[in-house]
Amino acid sequence: MEKELTLIDIWRILWKRKILILTIFIGSEIVTFVISKKMTPLYEARISLLPPSSEKLPSPGFIPYFTSFEIPSPSVSMILALLQSNKICEEIVKKLNLKEHYNRKEIRSAVSILRKRTRIRKTKEGVIEIKVRDESPDVAVAIANLYPQILNKLNEELKLTAINPMAKVLDKPYLPKKPAVPNIKLNLLIAALISLIIGSIIALIKETV
Repeated sequence: MEKELTLIDIWRILWKRKILILTIFIGSEIVTFVISKKMTPLYEARISLLPPSSEKLPSPGFIPYFTSFEIPSPSVSMILALLQSNKICEEIVKKLNLKEHYNRKEIRSAVSILRKRTRIRKTKEGVIEIKVRDESPDVAVAIANLYPQILNKLNEELKLTAINPMAKVLDKPYLPKKPAVPNIKLNLLIAALISLIIGSIIALIKETV
């Protein structure tokens, strides 16, 4: 019957194999640092939109018993669908000439990159948050600002709702000074944890096999 390893036994094994563990740790940190430095830095611009609420308008005098009537507001899901639609994405690509910026020949390819670099979601507070990443901080801000502008313009053209603007800007995007990715410190921390775990497992296997 094999003897079960105690915590003291495990510590002794790890200490005995410390050179192996340190080698894996240092090698992992060097590789992670080099890869992180070679990654294209992306800046992130964030804009928050406030969905509209229902509006009450005074009733015309010829309608008795009614002092006002309510204009229903568009649902947040509808606004999210519009923001992520090809119509708005293509309009942004055209206005900012993103085909040239992304070095793409087809508008479809540029839209695909725009989608990958944009995150649109509803927060738990009910606010619509748009995050855009780009190599240029100015372009990231420009893209973020265009989303509500084109959304409201589309609403006017298609008459989707009588409420205009469809979404109001709550927080404007600031010009980012530091890239959001790569986060070298976070990458090194994750690499350190993973390498120490792997190094410890290899040390235990070598000692027990």
